[in-house]
Amino acid sequence: MTDRVAAMRRGILDGPITGSMIRLAWPVTTSMILQTAFGLVDAAWVGHLGPVALAGVSTGTFPIWGMFSLMAMVSVGLNALIARSVGAGDYERAARIAGQGVVLAACVGGVLAVFGGLGLDALFRFMHTAPEVTAQGKIYLGTTLVAMPLLFGFSAVNATFSGAGDTQTTMRLSGGAVLIAGLLDPFLIYGLGPFPRLGVQGAALATIISRAVGVAYGLSLLARRRTGVGLALPGGHIDPATWWRILRIGAPASVGGVMHSIIYVSLTRITTRFGTPAVAALGVSHRIEGISYLLCVGFAAASSAYVGQNLGAGQPERAERGAWKACQLVSVPVGAIALLFLTIPEVLLRGFTSDADVIAAGASYLRVVAFAQVFQGFEVVLDGAFGGAGNTLPPMLITGPLSAARFPLAVLLTGPIGMAVQGVWWAISATSILKGTTMAYWFSRGRWKMTRV
Repeated sequence: MTDRVAAMRRGILDGPITGSMIRLAWPVTTSMILQTAFGLVDAAWVGHLGPVALAGVSTGTFPIWGMFSLMAMVSVGLNALIARSVGAGDYERAARIAGQGVVLAACVGGVLAVFGGLGLDALFRFMHTAPEVTAQGKIYLGTTLVAMPLLFGFSAVNATFSGAGDTQTTMRLSGGAVLIAGLLDPFLIYGLGPFPRLGVQGAALATIISRAVGVAYGLSLLARRRTGVGLALPGGHIDPATWWRILRIGAPASVGGVMHSIIYVSLTRITTRFGTPAVAALGVSHRIEGISYLLCVGFAAASSAYVGQNLGAGQPERAERGAWKACQLVSVPVGAIALLFLTIPEVLLRGFTSDADVIAAGASYLRVVAFAQVFQGFEVVLDGAFGGAGNTLPPMLITGPLSAARFPLAVLLTGPIGMAVQGVWWAISATSILKGTTMAYWFSRGRWKMTRV
């Protein structure tokens, strides 16, 4: 274990809460910002291919979110178990759990790749996208599906480092992958130099190649025990008990994410009634909103490690104070971003498209969701805290029904009430506000402190 990681663990268990939380959060937040920046650059490159290509990537992205949410079955459970083991000082158990988790992640990714490929046509028929948009979306999504075992493995490696409290290594892995993908994008999308012009498929391949490099490097670091946590690969031995513990904790967390993705697919179906520019606006505006969301994810990861390790060390009250501190800290930058959404949304959108209709629809989206940004921060950060405790059922019971409510609410607002596409935007914003307030209330009850993993 490096001196830096040992100092981080002491800070989590004994140091000032604000300082420890910031030291945990900033590397994850930075890596999230880098990933968001790549998503925005990726959208900008694709956007110059035209609204059809941009809409195709947008519709292909929403199902990918659902599959990545299933990845939480492994990553959330793995993070919680690693954090508890490290908090208790049992690094050998953590290494065994890490090895089982990486293999499990690859297996789950493989299953999804097969079933996702078989359901590709049915998915786009359900979304009712225009034929030219469907063609682009199937290319993007189909290419990504092939690499699902690799993408899931990347998430499992990151979850191991995060659970151990080594968020700086997580940042280096994610940041390096973003840099590689960003460099590859123009070459693969537009066929610069010796590369063929691949369009939206090039965008997908850039992401896949970058994650492959990240997985290889992350596994090498674990093999050298850079965080104190090694990687005891199971070889031919699978431990069903460990797989069950990982899945038992992670499955409820993944349900909420899958529901979120399904609802966005359904909302895309409603949005298509208002034309391709509206669909493109939903995709690109959601990427811009990702700046705020992934800041929340960074503090959620910090909260998860903090809560898990302090519960492992028998310090539940310190775990609770850390989670609330994370909520306070994330509210400041997220609130500032909300002001930008309210005041200059057109400026933000012009970096990705010059289409006036897309900009107009996207600006209305950003102005509406600005009201929900701080509430979204509480939702995401406390979701991470529940996950660190291994108590993932309450967030599922909150986010699942409220996310599901977005579809009938959007139907009501865009239909009988007659709000046009803005009804979809308000359905998203209103339910986010409800999720944040409900999550805060449930966490304050404190029953998560008694969770056994």
